[in-house]
Amino acid sequence: MTTVLHFLSRRLVKAALMVLILASLIAYLFPFDIKLPITLGTQWTYHYMETLSSGGNLSSVYEADWRYLVVNSLEDTVYVEINSTSRLRHRLENGSWAEVNVTESGLSIVNVKTRLYDYGSFCSWWVPANLQLGDTVSIWNLNLKVTGLTWRIVRGRLLECWVLEGGTPPEAYTFYYERTTGFFIHLVIKYIYPTAELLIERTLISTNLPWPALTFVRPFLIPTVIGAVALLLLPLIKRVRRPKKKLPESLTI
Repeated sequence: MTTVLHFLSRRLVKAALMVLILASLIAYLFPFDIKLPITLGTQWTYHYMETLSSGGNLSSVYEADWRYLVVNSLEDTVYVEINSTSRLRHRLENGSWAEVNVTESGLSIVNVKTRLYDYGSFCSWWVPANLQLGDTVSIWNLNLKVTGLTWRIVRGRLLECWVLEGGTPPEAYTFYYERTTGFFIHLVIKYIYPTAELLIERTLISTNLPWPALTFVRPFLIPTVIGAVALLLLPLIKRVRRPKKKLPESLTI
């Protein structure tokens, strides 16, 4: 233990820990605006689920996989083809279930520079990365407020996400966007009525998007800062706690 404390007390080690703390804080706190390479051929898939309950019983379930593919790119505009396969199950009055399967496709046009649709709202799958707590973001016909940060695991990877919330009772909206890129990760929408409850969830399940390195590093920066600060303080704590030697009684008179 003495050898470790002596090592941590060296000026070079202290300087290295200070640099690590400073670099980690800058990387964590500074709102980097990293250009996300959404170009021709970029694709991602969401799993969508909608469940309706009435009187405590499940009434219907709607599930879909939405596959997005950038099929064209002109200057700052990308054309995104959306193909979905969905299944709707509905409970009949006799207690049995009816099922319908549907295949659909559509086209979405987004400005990759502003991340806006033509009508002025941000697309639900991509918002600005340089958000701050308290910012308001317009998605669809909603004005969502940035309320905090959280961690989510996406396909085995830990990602730090902005939390956007909005809605007034009986509706509540919660969206999660990866902090470094502003890319959509997950949403939860709840409608709670006196006799029914509707729960909607949409989750990113796959993509060929090359995530920036900072995306994977950021969740570990604060633990790194805490660990480095603890190493800096350890020699000081040990020095304070070291008991003072008691002088012989003849020398204290």
